[in-house]
Amino acid sequence: KRDGIYRVNPADRSETRVLELKNGDASASMRFDVSRDGKRIVWTTPNKNTVRIIEVASWAPFAVSKTDTIDTSAFWPVFSPKGEYIALEVFDWSDETEDKIAINQHLMMYSLRDRTWAGPLDLTPFDQNMMFITDWR
Repeated sequence: KRDGIYRVNPADRSETRVLELKNGDASASMRFDVSRDGKRIVWTTPNKNTVRIIEVASWAPFAVSKTDTIDTSAFWPVFSPKGEYIALEVFDWSDETEDKIAINQHLMMYSLRDRTWAGPLDLTPFDQNMMFITDWR
């Protein structure tokens, strides 16, 4: 939601905000993923040119043990199956118009182990409004 990330109990549809986000960190362009082991959450805030990664110490009650920020413009973060990497659609903002648009899109892999980038795979030939990175197989 606009004010944070929520945990939802599907049995009774109750919601608990687990992470409060302020100052535009939660927006319509925000995307996030949870690692398969539930130990990390990653989200992108393209309008702030940041990717945030948090280490989850506990889900109930929710507690964070570490927060990390990567300064880059990105969409669609997805954890690798073992949670060692994050795949992201990284891009640049155009400066040509008042309404900035994403340009030079490319797929990048970010290593959580040593904080290095691998790639890029050029995505500019694809229609960005029809392409979403949602799963790592």
